[in-house]
Amino acid sequence: MSKNENLKRRKFAGVVGVAAAGVAIVASVQYASAGSAGSGDDLRAGLERCLEARGHVVAIGIKNPMAMTEAEYAREFGYGVSVPVYNEMAVNETKSDGSFARDLTSCLDATKPQSPEAGLRAAFGRLESVLTADDTRRFADRDEFVLSLPGARDALNSWSRCVAATGVRASSPAEAEESIRSKFDSLAASDKVPLTRGSSERVSSSLAALQAEERAIASADLECRVANLYPGLIDAIDQFVKTR
Repeated sequence: MSKNENLKRRKFAGVVGVAAAGVAIVASVQYASAGSAGSGDDLRAGLERCLEARGHVVAIGIKNPMAMTEAEYAREFGYGVSVPVYNEMAVNETKSDGSFARDLTSCLDATKPQSPEAGLRAAFGRLESVLTADDTRRFADRDEFVLSLPGARDALNSWSRCVAATGVRASSPAEAEESIRSKFDSLAASDKVPLTRGSSERVSSSLAALQAEERAIASADLECRVANLYPGLIDAIDQFVKTR
């Protein structure tokens, strides 16, 4: 492979890969939590026990995203656009060696169940491993490439039909989130929304309605990704990989 081809492949890999945010049609939002199984109570207790074993005594708030499953996060915060997201955690006792941040990351990895998106991320890793320079020339971006694969468009359409059954009209997860972001920006521009959205502030009826809509859309979006979009895209990618 020539130097230019290698550089182009690495550039394309950064676009197609899902290490940062996934394809836009799939991962329009990065949920602060990483799990789908169990409950926030279980995750919070496990995280507190893990940290205590490492010398840190903490009290994690019931609405801390770290102690929520993805479904719980969506029900509570939606996409985190119009609903403020708080990281409630009181550190009552910790070691003075600066190890808390490292231990927190380690305990999160140890206690969190696997994300529903993990399988898709693995599939994108397999995809990137077989891409050629010709692939990078023929497709301008990750969405164009992925949706060109047989079955991928069907998976996206299946997601759209799934959310439509709950009253959501969107052609992709990115569009679903953007609809909320656009409405929130319009409210903010009309001075009907306090800039800080703090929990101590009185929420206007317009903002409250948007927050309820955001929670409902984000929840339907996630459910339909797991049931329809992710399995279909994984299958489309793996079928392509088998031809290489």
